[in-house]
Amino acid sequence: MADVLRIGHVDLARGYSAADQQTFLLIRNLAQLGVEQYLLCRDDSQLIRKLKGTPYLKIFKVHGVSDPRFAGHFKIARRVRLIAAHDRHGCNWAFLHFMMFGVSYVPCLHEPFRSGSSWYSRAFFSWAAAVVCASQSAAQAVHETFDVKPEVIPNSVNDLKPFKPHTDRLRAQYAGRLVVGQIAPLVNRLHCQSVIIDAARLLENKIPDLIVLLLGDGDDLELLRQKAQGLPNIKFISLKHAGFIADYIAALDIYINPDKEGDEYTEQVLLDVLDLEIPVISTRIPGVSDFITHAQNAYVIKPGDPESLAQALLYMRDHPSMRRQFARGGKRTADEHRPEQMALSYYQLFKRLTAK
Repeated sequence: MADVLRIGHVDLARGYSAADQQTFLLIRNLAQLGVEQYLLCRDDSQLIRKLKGTPYLKIFKVHGVSDPRFAGHFKIARRVRLIAAHDRHGCNWAFLHFMMFGVSYVPCLHEPFRSGSSWYSRAFFSWAAAVVCASQSAAQAVHETFDVKPEVIPNSVNDLKPFKPHTDRLRAQYAGRLVVGQIAPLVNRLHCQSVIIDAARLLENKIPDLIVLLLGDGDDLELLRQKAQGLPNIKFISLKHAGFIADYIAALDIYINPDKEGDEYTEQVLLDVLDLEIPVISTRIPGVSDFITHAQNAYVIKPGDPESLAQALLYMRDHPSMRRQFARGGKRTADEHRPEQMALSYYQLFKRLTAK
């Protein structure tokens, strides 16, 4: 048993984001590799339910504290030699744990890198045993800011499984239409839903059978509804239940992503779209540019440009063979981002760090 890898994970985020899903996938797949794991999370974290029954895993809960940095240290102390920190609060916790007990830590940045260069941040990144980034752009930002060289381990697909009866009903509802869509929070400055609406207006007479599904919720809903007035082919669909995402993706003819900035949600959804073999029109913003390549697995457009999006939609409508080619290329890309591969990369890194 001396060779068993023992890892502590800290994820103290509120709610459940795309980054938390990556934590879930990592822990679940590391368990399949026989890793003994400890997870510290909030007592209302969805990770508790999702990871129930995972072998070789013990979960410690932080109960009702506003600042979790000071909780749970003695529960995990001396159980592991390495802590993987998966969110901002978890990183603060891991740094304090290092100061208290000398346990090495690895910040796992599943999200795009956003941090100032304060003394605290410089110390945190400099003293880490390793830093993991999910994209080359995030790794470059960390390197330029803190002069450390991160490991790049891309996020994985979610292995989504559409519920076929629901997908079939959606397809029947829009039979004979060219169905395109985007799944994203309705935050226009990030996800550019207004660009999609403007492109639909440009195509009003050129693709009369076009139907556009904007799936998501957010503060810009009313603003976007007003912008879409007079366009009955624009449909706003709430996604309060994330479990339906796969069904809607599978019902699309084309997925569109005109983002200028995007976030970890954008990257995650795009990987899942590629995995479900839906042809993609997308920009190549940081993060996304790591796996989206024009004419191989997507049609690449200019960020925030409705004319570029409209031209791409016309091309995709008129070239079904290219749509099939993009779908095949996208599936090959998704197969390079399986959860098992991500977990194996982390396993090899953790094994190397604990062998020192």
